Amino acid sequence: MPEKRRVLIVGGGFSGLFAASELASRFEVTLVDAKEYFEYTPGVLRAFVHPGHHYSLTFIYSSVLEGKMGCKFIFGEVKTINGLHKYASVKPMFSCSTQEVYFDYCIIASGCNFGVMNKWGASLWFPTIHEDAREESHWKHLDERFLSGRRLHIVEEHEKLKELNERSGSVLVVGGGFIGVEWVTELQHYFPNLKLHIVDSGPKCLGPLPERAAEYCEAYMRDRGIKISY
Repeated sequence: MPEKRRVLIVGGGFSGLFAASELASRFEVTLVDAKEYFEYTPGVLRAFVHPGHHYSLTFIYSSVLEGKMGCKFIFGEVKTINGLHKYASVKPMFSCSTQEVYFDYCIIASGCNFGVMNKWGASLWFPTIHEDAREESHWKHLDERFLSGRRLHIVEEHEKLKELNERSGSVLVVGGGFIGVEWVTELQHYFPNLKLHIVDSGPKCLGPLPERAAEYCEAYMRDRGIKISY
């Protein structure tokens, strides 16, 4: 049989994992990610108010990619990609130097960052995993490249919310879209002593959704004492 063509996938989020699962039977697939685990980002808000929920959002890449899909997983960071000569310089987690990973095809599925006000895009909603970003991180005492470090960070933030709730502190949520509405209602449910205020520049919450959805959510928030400003 002819030798399989090599596919390098940079990033193990939704797109990276989907590509790996679709291509594994026909190609020699290598996936590189700078953290050792997959995290279901859309569910992470609940984890900050209920840390035990994080266990249902994650799995270790190697157990799935290598154990079930038949792919190769490299726990490390892609530093450069040479498209002309078709190789990537990858720094494995437990190495001080880079290694060259050759490919016939390369899929860049590294995703995006959420923190638009931060130089590196860092935010609570996604772990800080790249070497340069970690040096300037607000939580560089935690190594979120490892699942244990990510969970410690979530517990730390949860403890801050508990303390704020105990003294009936206030929280301002800027943005009344999907994330803002979910976050403020999660906070109200788990920390009922908080004084909550959500603001949005538009005329209503949940801008792109039907009017009935916005009306339902606004009534829900007002009924629970959440202040709303448009």
